[in-house]
Formats: sequence, structure tokens, C-alpha cells
Amino acid sequence: MIYLLQDSLDELPTIDYERDDYTESLAYIRIYAINNSFVWYILEYNQNDQLYCLAKNENTFEFVFVSLDELETIILQFGLIVIKDNFFEPTPISKIKELYELMSEDEVKNILVEPKHKQNYITT
Repeated sequence: MIYLLQDSLDELPTIDYERDDYTESLAYIRIYAINNSFVWYILEYNQNDQLYCLAKNENTFEFVFVSLDELETIILQFGLIVIKDNFFEPTPISKIKELYELMSEDEVKNILVEPKHKQNYITT
């Protein structure tokens, strides 16, 4: 999984441990499970392979620090098939949350999911 994200991670902002409010921050990378409701919007990264992201599962949003190894463990534990959305444009967190508030989960997935042949599947 790490190799599919590595090129993108190097271009992310460095994690800012001092910041309190991320509502207007940009998500730069979107990865999601096609067989579950897990979605991760990646905001920042550090050289210790730690990500800061907005994690979404069902109707719950949570800002989390997660290492690439921890993310891989979650994927294995739940048997997820995870895709990196290569066509995701940097989007403010507030807009992402608004989209989920206005539409059903299926509608949001249909809007944000690109054709399968254009995706990079993340498997372990």
C-alpha cells in the first residue's frame, strides 16, 4: 500500500502539531474502501510515515494521526479493498463535510468514485 501513496505523500504539507482548527484546511489525497464506508482524507504528512487525516466511517468524522503501518493494519483487519482516488482535487474539509450532509452515502460515493480502470487499488 505504501508504494501507491509514496509519490503523493512527499508533496503534502508537513504535519503542524500546533494547529487547533483544521476545518478550512485542504485534503490533498482521498483513499476509500470499496467494500465498506471507510474513507480517509489526507491533509498532512511527516517523514516518520505519519499522516494527519480526516477519517470517515458511516456518519462519523474524526481527525486522526495514523502511521502508514497502522493504516495497513486497519485495511488487513477489516479485509478492506482500498483505492486511492487519482482524480481527487485538493478540497477544503468544510466542503467535504457539507457534501456528506447534503447527500446520502451512496450519492456521495457515486460523485466521488471514478471508473475502476482509472484507480490504483491498494491491497496488501
